[in-house]
Amino acid sequence: MFSAIAERAEHLHHFVSGYATFAKLPAPRSESVPWQQFVADLKGQQPFTHAQPLPELPGWFDRVQVEQALINLLKNAHEAGGATAEVELSIICAGGDQRIEVRDRGSGMSQTVLAQALLPFYSTKRSGTGLGLALAREIAEAHGGRIQLANREGGGLSATLDLPWSPAAADAKVRE
Repeated sequence: MFSAIAERAEHLHHFVSGYATFAKLPAPRSESVPWQQFVADLKGQQPFTHAQPLPELPGWFDRVQVEQALINLLKNAHEAGGATAEVELSIICAGGDQRIEVRDRGSGMSQTVLAQALLPFYSTKRSGTGLGLALAREIAEAHGGRIQLANREGGGLSATLDLPWSPAAADAKVRE
């Protein structure tokens, strides 16, 4: 009985902590971020493979916030049921946008779940808070970007963060 109480208390603590982070998301402080170091640091948090070489030009975003969004996406990819080696990260910078994509070969999502997955407190996991994807969406939108979820042909899911690539592009998209 004490074990069950401790487990619920731990879950509640994580939920309240996650909610506080979600509710108090500060405005992004975008800066130039070298991709090599950013990806190396991210790989220290969650394992993944690279789908292609990293861009030579640095990224432009709030490093801490985007790292948190990607940790959430990578964690979900690992929990989706596919092989760890099949969790991929790709980054493409072109045309004033940065596209960061996390792909897995898990079970994907039903159309009903896809429609609700980015909403706060929506979760299909027994111990999920429903804040990870919602926080990733808030971070993308705070940067003037967006997040998209789509099932992959052959199984799995693709979660894509599209963010403006330059300070001028970020300012223009946030004002829209």
